[in-house]
Amino acid sequence: LATDKEAINSAVYFGHGQIAHSFLAPAMPHYKEDLPAVSVDVEAAKQLLADAGYPDGFDLTVEVGSGDSTILQTATMLQEQWGEIGVNLNIQQIDIATARQNWQAGEYDVFLSNMTSDMTDSSEVAGLWCISEQANCWRSYWDDADQDQAEELCRLGNSEMDEELRMDYYGQMQEVVADAVPVIPLVYAPFAVVTSDRVTGLAQTPLGIYNVKNMEIAK
Repeated sequence: LATDKEAINSAVYFGHGQIAHSFLAPAMPHYKEDLPAVSVDVEAAKQLLADAGYPDGFDLTVEVGSGDSTILQTATMLQEQWGEIGVNLNIQQIDIATARQNWQAGEYDVFLSNMTSDMTDSSEVAGLWCISEQANCWRSYWDDADQDQAEELCRLGNSEMDEELRMDYYGQMQEVVADAVPVIPLVYAPFAVVTSDRVTGLAQTPLGIYNVKNMEIAK
């Protein structure tokens, strides 16, 4: 409720991203389009903190890999936004290898990351986030009753051959994750590529990898 995704998209991605509501991206075949959007509501966020026993907020630390300007800018904006509800986000810049090691070990408060999928089926990313034994729910260490429900739905979707049923299972799974919020999806960010009109045949995969096999540069 205190995270202004529109502002982050505008400032960090120059408005070229798409606001994210699910941890599955729209390019995935079982992305749920009608998840409810969460609008910024600072007062409601403050009330939730008070109800949880933190009327004065609390401190958090986010580790940012040195030299990653995009992540640093995002963290700086979150620091300002969350500060409005009393959550003091301390930004610690360290080398990215150490930050990722801490993330993998669960020794962190907040970690900013991105992910892509190298396969066209939803099961890979779905399993990473919802099945506990797969990288501890993408290193979020999410392990409550909601996680159990999401895992059951994920396994049903992974094993179901009927696409209509798969869509239903994965849709319910995304609803559980969106409600439990083990992760705050921010933006579906495109890979920005600038080329000359002299360049033809340059291709880029959904993973952001350049394919220059058929590239030609006109004189």
